[in-house]
Amino acid sequence: MKKKSVIINQYRGGLGNQMFQYAFGLNLEKQGKKVFADTSWYHEKNCLREGFRLGEVFPFVQLNDVEKDVSIFYRYSIRRGIGTKIINKIFPFTRKIYLEKREFLYDIKALQTSKRAVSGYWQCYRYVHNVSQELRKQFTFAQSLPHEMQDLLAGIKNSSSVFLHIRGGDYIKQPQVYKLYGNICTKDYYKKAIAMMKMKLHSPLFFVFTNDRPYAKSIITETDDIYFISDFISRPYEGWLDLMMMSKCKHAIIANSSFSWWGAWLIENRDKIVIAPEKWLNRKQDFDICEPDWIKM
Repeated sequence: MKKKSVIINQYRGGLGNQMFQYAFGLNLEKQGKKVFADTSWYHEKNCLREGFRLGEVFPFVQLNDVEKDVSIFYRYSIRRGIGTKIINKIFPFTRKIYLEKREFLYDIKALQTSKRAVSGYWQCYRYVHNVSQELRKQFTFAQSLPHEMQDLLAGIKNSSSVFLHIRGGDYIKQPQVYKLYGNICTKDYYKKAIAMMKMKLHSPLFFVFTNDRPYAKSIITETDDIYFISDFISRPYEGWLDLMMMSKCKHAIIANSSFSWWGAWLIENRDKIVIAPEKWLNRKQDFDICEPDWIKM
């Protein structure tokens, strides 16, 4: 039997990013490769306090720890984004690194690569479509919500619920991040999205999820049928619980955030309506991240 070629899939970023990277790894597995997970980025000082939570949140995912023989230089080079031409010329033993060439777009060459490792975010709906059945089985929350949140969950399940995700924090407070992601999901965007949901749905209830409550309160000034999740919870809780509750809603208004993208994708309602921003970054380029039937505005 022919031995499977080995490829290393680098993980970095928050939970939403990890989910896209995992989906891409499953695509590689379908190409007959043995995929190993490199999570060394999370031990770096610049990882913005992110943790590798994928296996903890979704215990059914199937991760292979990175091989022990991966060189120290390889780990350094892939994290620093050193050019592959330089690496291959000076250190041919690395067997090359495939760096994502087109963010938010499908790249068939990445799936066909014979290189030693891949590094990217792979945020394109087509990678997810290719392995959607596997993902829906593996992206299952094993833990249940805390007792005090059960009534809130019941309200979400028993209504024409719409989750509304607002990303504040670094999106507005860090200049470099704001330059790239900021001023896209504006107050006007959410106002139009809410109006469209009210036109399409009968008596919808809106549940606001956010990492920045004061900012979200300044964006959402309407009060009718709009509920801030933070108003119902008396103590801090882990962010993945937001993802679980978003996935239990019937419909979604997402931000330009991989976290709320997955919240919308995980919704099981076949008739779900998802509204997403027309552009994802403040950059002139094509974006192929959102599902074709999602409404963009």
